[in-house]
Amino acid sequence: MVSKISTIRGIKASPSTSLRIQPATSEVSNSKKGWVVLIIGLIGDFLTNWSGGFLLLGVSLILSNFHPTEEIHISKLIRNFTRRVLGLWVLGIGFVILHFVLIYWTTGSVGGGGFLDALRQRMASGGTAALTPFGPLEFLSRLRLWFFILFTGSLTIVSVIGFLLMFSPVGNPFGYPTGVLNRLNITLAKRVLLALLIFGLGYPLILPNATYIHNYFVFGMIPFLTILASMGVYKLVKGKNVYFAILLVLILAVWFERANFVNALKVSASDKLAYEIGIAIKGKVSFRDLVLVEPKNYAASRLPQLSFYSDRRITFDSNSGYNYIVNVNETHGSYQILPREK
Repeated sequence: MVSKISTIRGIKASPSTSLRIQPATSEVSNSKKGWVVLIIGLIGDFLTNWSGGFLLLGVSLILSNFHPTEEIHISKLIRNFTRRVLGLWVLGIGFVILHFVLIYWTTGSVGGGGFLDALRQRMASGGTAALTPFGPLEFLSRLRLWFFILFTGSLTIVSVIGFLLMFSPVGNPFGYPTGVLNRLNITLAKRVLLALLIFGLGYPLILPNATYIHNYFVFGMIPFLTILASMGVYKLVKGKNVYFAILLVLILAVWFERANFVNALKVSASDKLAYEIGIAIKGKVSFRDLVLVEPKNYAASRLPQLSFYSDRRITFDSNSGYNYIVNVNETHGSYQILPREK
């Protein structure tokens, strides 16, 4: 650790504390530039991604601006929420309502042009979710595999250690007072970590079907895991000169675990067939044509790959006005591209 780092906006790092929150933390949330960046980020997220709601929840937690030594009263909770957070919620909900208004105005669709159907499908509560059925235990098992394979076992285990040390109700890992909050230790550093947890874990838990099909939605957990892993290592070797050596060992462990996983992906070539079909469609089908891919379960599970590599409109609705049909035999790794019979 650097022997002395100057205090910036109330956040001070030193050899004795990994992260010390000073009473001046209110300056962070009162910064005009900070509010502008925050609002722009929220607007962009709500316009482009389902995770806008999760980001708003995390930001709301961070802006619950209590000093570690202050008592929490209901009146202060309500006042802080109204002053700092309510406007952001109005902004986010306003953009969702605006989406429905614009879709209704342009298409007459009350359901947001398939918005509600898409939400139900991603929540595994209807629509095409029936094509990828799974139970709660199976989904939890898949989460476990993602954490230990995608994020690697080394990073996950050290992150769990960091979580236990950071949020332990017995004592304070970083030594600053918390007054009546001693048991909970709700400090700014912990609110930031919990906000990252909400943002990263919100998508998999609220939209499990989308995550089950597209596992890259769990990558939002990476900031939470990596910060906790660093804190876990720091706490375990606090005051010793081996801190950076252990961090290097952890980085190398993650590196080699990831290398094995990437090599396994190359060997398995699990999406090779979808890639070949997409390239073949692109070479045979015009840009204006609609392509039906069957069977449905294959088309639904490989729709992103088929759409990306073909650069054409792909559907698995046999009642649509498709121009070409692709019959896929996944077992034999073969396919046929045929024009629709007239």
